[in-house]
Amino acid sequence: MDVDPEYETMPFEDLKRTKKTKAGRGRNHPSTLGLIIPMQHRKSLFEDKEFSTKAANGKIPMPATEWPAFLYHIDTYNPKDPERGLFRGYILYRVFNSIFFGASSAFDGKIQPKSIAVKNGMQRVTGRHIAYAAVQARFALSASDTWNHDDDDFCDAEFYSEIVDYFEDDPEDERVIRLLESWNKKVFGHPQGRQDSAVVKEAPITQDGSNAPPSSTSIVRAA
Repeated sequence: MDVDPEYETMPFEDLKRTKKTKAGRGRNHPSTLGLIIPMQHRKSLFEDKEFSTKAANGKIPMPATEWPAFLYHIDTYNPKDPERGLFRGYILYRVFNSIFFGASSAFDGKIQPKSIAVKNGMQRVTGRHIAYAAVQARFALSASDTWNHDDDDFCDAEFYSEIVDYFEDDPEDERVIRLLESWNKKVFGHPQGRQDSAVVKEAPITQDGSNAPPSSTSIVRAA
C-alpha cells in the first residue's frame, strides 16, 4: 500500500474480540481509548497515569463537540492549529472506503463493482459522506453492542451534525475546499471527483448519520 503523507497510516494494536460483544473496546482498551478521546487530551492520556486512569473510568468527558483523535493524522496535529490534520485519520479513511467501496477496499482502496458507491453512482466525496463514515467509525470503536444515539456523554447525532456543519457552514472556506479536493483526489484520482460520464447521484445518507450500512460487520473489521 502506498504511503500518503497527507493521510495517516498509523497501525494500532489488534483488538481481541468475540462474535458476541464489543465490550472490550471504547474506554476499556488502551488502543480504542486513544482513538475516541478528544485529540487535545491524547498526549495526557499516554503521559499522565492519573489522567489515563480517569479517562478509562469515565471521569474525562468525551462529548461530540470535541473532535476525537481518530479523525486526525496524529503526526501532523498541532494544538495551536486544531484543524491541522483533521479528517485525515487512518481509521476514518479506511472506514469510509469499507462503507462506500466494499470491505476489501478498506486497505487496498480499490472500488468494488457491487459497492454502495457504484450502485448509487457516487461521483464525489462530500462532507456528509465523511460525517457518515465518522459516526460509523466511532460506533465501531465504542464498547456498545447495539446502535443507539448516545454513548455515555457522546451523542452520535450531534457528532454527525458537527461534522456536516464544519463542511457546510462556510463551503467557500479555503481549508474546506482543499480538504474535499484532497479526499476526492485520494478516492477518485481527481480533486473534483469521479471523471466519467456516469449520472451524478449521491450515495444515500440519513439526516443524522445513524442509519447503519447494509453490513456493519465490514465496518467493525475496518476499525
